[in-house]
Amino acid sequence: MKFVKFLFIAICLFSVMISGCARHPFYKKKHDINIKLNKKIGIVMFDNRENKISPSNINSFYQNIVAQMKKLDASLYFITDDNMPEVLKTTSRLLSTDHIDREALIETAREKGYQALIWARIHDMEIISQKAGIYGFRKKMPFIQFRGEFSLFDCETHTKLWYLPLVETYRLDKLLEDDAQEKDELNDISENEQVDLELADEQELDILNDVNEEDQDVLSDITEEDQDVLEIADEQEKDVTKNDQDVLIEVIEEDADGLESADEQKLDVTKNDQDVLIEVIEEDADGLEVADEQEQNVLNDVDEEDQVVLSDAKDKNLLNDRVIEKELARISKIVASQMVEVLENEHWKGFIIEKDDDLYVISAGKMSGVVNHMTFNVIGSMGTIHGIYKQKYLIPGNKIGKIQIIEVDDNESKGMPLYGNQLENSTCITR
Repeated sequence: MKFVKFLFIAICLFSVMISGCARHPFYKKKHDINIKLNKKIGIVMFDNRENKISPSNINSFYQNIVAQMKKLDASLYFITDDNMPEVLKTTSRLLSTDHIDREALIETAREKGYQALIWARIHDMEIISQKAGIYGFRKKMPFIQFRGEFSLFDCETHTKLWYLPLVETYRLDKLLEDDAQEKDELNDISENEQVDLELADEQELDILNDVNEEDQDVLSDITEEDQDVLEIADEQEKDVTKNDQDVLIEVIEEDADGLESADEQKLDVTKNDQDVLIEVIEEDADGLEVADEQEQNVLNDVDEEDQVVLSDAKDKNLLNDRVIEKELARISKIVASQMVEVLENEHWKGFIIEKDDDLYVISAGKMSGVVNHMTFNVIGSMGTIHGIYKQKYLIPGNKIGKIQIIEVDDNESKGMPLYGNQLENSTCITR
């Protein structure tokens, strides 16, 4: 009997050792695997201070930036509607300043699940005149100049992950050249067009053959006429040769007399040179003053050349919608590549936005890659730092809890706490 009791106790202890500590029935360790989550990025309405850039140009700018960033990093996620990304409005600004109320803006972004926010201010875009070309043959040409600044805000700490003050100058003629996509489209000729081209080539060959037969007849007539002309030219050349011999004899006799007179004149020139040198020294002083005046005139001519280039650009309306679209598309590639490089070094972040009974609601769902039974670490805060214009910056702290997802929607999820209290006061959740 004692042996049976001992065996029963041993079996129970062995079962406890295998099963481990008791966990919530929803907790499944096998689902806690490495899944690459999509980083949700938002766009804040750009501050456009250039009247020439229309709202439609700005919308295209948004689309180009999103397309370039997704092309470089497929894990970046943007909320879009007909390829147009969602744009947060910056209606809230700090009093007595032109700065965005970053705290209010990021609070809205956290509720939408954005990990980072893109913002830009466009100062101006204009046509300027600069020298271009090979050195020694440089000339004034129209360039397009863009001036602006771009920022990437972190929704966890409210700080700037990246900042770029951008001044870009680019040759206008290069900007207007056909891009690679247009060339590819031109090379993709349909089968019907190829047939038409082959027929056109055959007709062209027939026409060329007819032309060649007519050319041969014309050339034969020209050849006979050329022979007659050559015979007449030979007779005239003989007469010219005799006349040349008589002229050469006269030239030789005149050269001998000329050399003797040249020696006499050389002595007179040496005396005159001394007088001329004295006059040159006196004129150099006056010449320097004249050179200064000419240099000023050259500078004035350069300014006038700039004015001509710029006035010509204005008359031709070179800064039109097409040029603006191409320039903004070019700028989007520059800023997108740099932002993607910064975001690659950032880990995925989500946010608890409210508590619903015993569950916590996070602003990330299926679109971000969240799946059921996934677990997240909850990160607390070590306080805030107050910056200029009363801006606040959060200091992330240590792990204060852990939650497991039990319900998943497209853009929201619900998780139950595995441990920890008041997790709604956290700065973020992470893997």
